[in-house]
Amino acid sequence: MQPESSQSEELSFGTESDDGPRQSDRAAGWARAHRRLLVVTGLSVALVAGLGVGGWRLYENSRQPLPPPDGPWPQTGTFLVHLCRLTWRAEPCGGVAATEEQRHDVERLLANMPEIGEYRRMTPEEALAIARQDFSVGYALTAGMMSGTYGGTLARGDWRRALRQMLGVPGVAAMESFRDDFWWGKSDISIRLCPESAAFSGNCEVRGRASEEEKQIVLDRIRALPGVGTIYFEDAKHALVVVRHAQWLDSRRYADSSRMSEAFHVKFTGTWDFSRIEKTFTELPGVAKVVRDASPWRATMSQDERGDQADHGAG
Repeated sequence: MQPESSQSEELSFGTESDDGPRQSDRAAGWARAHRRLLVVTGLSVALVAGLGVGGWRLYENSRQPLPPPDGPWPQTGTFLVHLCRLTWRAEPCGGVAATEEQRHDVERLLANMPEIGEYRRMTPEEALAIARQDFSVGYALTAGMMSGTYGGTLARGDWRRALRQMLGVPGVAAMESFRDDFWWGKSDISIRLCPESAAFSGNCEVRGRASEEEKQIVLDRIRALPGVGTIYFEDAKHALVVVRHAQWLDSRRYADSSRMSEAFHVKFTGTWDFSRIEKTFTELPGVAKVVRDASPWRATMSQDERGDQADHGAG
């Protein structure tokens, strides 16, 4: 048996040679002598290839939106107290407006209810911002329907008892109440896609849900925005649970997810321009609307009031 040559060897395949062993025999001998090297090399190639495929999958998965977080589910809320107006013909008002004394009675009761956090008399525009949380008719309401209204926040407690007590006060026409939305604090904006059946017109009229291609275009546009942090995708079933949680007074009315929008929820790490984002996305096919994921109560507060709350650690 001859010792292995210290010179570099070539692997080649050809015909038999009269001067020595065939090249195929030489190749087989080289392979036997370097079996361990070939095995290690093969495993290395497979590992690198596997890492390449796995790394790409990890990259692709990292670019997919996250599912909604598990919680928390808010147990605080907002409310509106509508006082009787001359135009309120139905009971209990009968076309008689609330008196000044009745208004003071409402204020005294609000000040002494443990369930009431903050409250104040609101402008029609401020009241409208809260009233539009009504999933069924909020989109159709106007500021002209909101004169003579008090609004505020609800802390933990027996809300049904508080509402019954308030509705028993002369001069009170109606009350509305909503739990705080699941997405407030978790996201900055929602890009809501067309539902299966829409109660409003616009981009979603007679067209059904956004297609997968349309969703991908929306997602790509989101990723191109400056300052994007976390992106969540909410399906219609989760959206239904969110609506039922917020519309606690009549949650049983909401049982059909076909009216619920799938949505991308976006949390930013830097500054962002809502007006520009709204204009960009509402022009895309499959997009119903763009909304802020923020409390309408805080939106109606002055800068000084927000500063006072921050100084005292209020949310």
